[in-house]
Amino acid sequence: MTNKRWVTRFCAVLFFFCAFPWPSEARAQTFSLGIWPPLLEAMIQPGKAITQVYKISNFGDDIILTPKVIPFLPSGEKGELSFPGLNIESQTSSPWFSLQNADLRLDRPLLVKSGEIRELVLKIKIPGEARENDYYHTFLLTTGGEELLRKELSQNASQSRGYLGANILITVSRDGQPVKKGEIEEFAVKAHKFSILDSFEPIKFNLKAKNSGKTLWKPFGKITINDSFGHKAETELLPQNVLANSSRQLTIEPFPLNTKFSILNTLFNRFRARVEFTLDEKGPSLWASTVFYVLPIKITIAFLLIILLLVAIKAGLKDKKSAPSP
Repeated sequence: MTNKRWVTRFCAVLFFFCAFPWPSEARAQTFSLGIWPPLLEAMIQPGKAITQVYKISNFGDDIILTPKVIPFLPSGEKGELSFPGLNIESQTSSPWFSLQNADLRLDRPLLVKSGEIRELVLKIKIPGEARENDYYHTFLLTTGGEELLRKELSQNASQSRGYLGANILITVSRDGQPVKKGEIEEFAVKAHKFSILDSFEPIKFNLKAKNSGKTLWKPFGKITINDSFGHKAETELLPQNVLANSSRQLTIEPFPLNTKFSILNTLFNRFRARVEFTLDEKGPSLWASTVFYVLPIKITIAFLLIILLLVAIKAGLKDKKSAPSP
């Protein structure tokens, strides 16, 4: 009887907690923002200025943002970037940049309400004494500066920490024709050993380009693949930015040989791939080549396994027949 009463009380307490949860101080908040355009590329003469309109869309709760423009450096070989300095939020904007909105300033917080789209007009003015070079910045929106707008902050405003940025790639040039330099550091197929690939798997190329100049460029070109019988196929390169004084592993879509060449030509064959591109639509040309072989590796392995299995079965039947009867 005592056990039944204890169970009844426990169930009642459990129901109370499930049906009437403890009140929370604030609901879960969302951080969902969009910025357009995500990338700005501009060639500007010293002493000149341009403006760019950025649209900030808030798909989450009300939020406080602090706009700023800070420099970045290329980092790694996959298009990564890094910010000099230890604390992004403590950095102030470059003097080349300013907001043209009457009520807004860089490094000053602003409130963006839920569902709102704000337009920020960014002005870029290059000093007359600026050197001809590339300058890379990020138009960054951080969620810092809440204390300055605490009175205006609604209860639904998001307090989560986050960053949203759009990169700005500036080339300073007096005549609009900066010198572009580059080289191909590596071009090969991704194979395990001896550049031998399976006939029925797409070819994956490894292409690393280096920008040895002071101005960014994009590769405009293609990869041409020839087999030993005189057939060929081509694939276009994506125009990806290679920033000044950096190397980049270019993204190349896997190339399916069996859809570009006949099946007989892809069973046992020798191929030569040649990549050739210019540093812009009219710039100097770079090229490199590599050789690889294709074999039906998986089919051959499967065929050998079937043969070994049949041999084992045949040997087992032979031993069974030769075994003496009891």
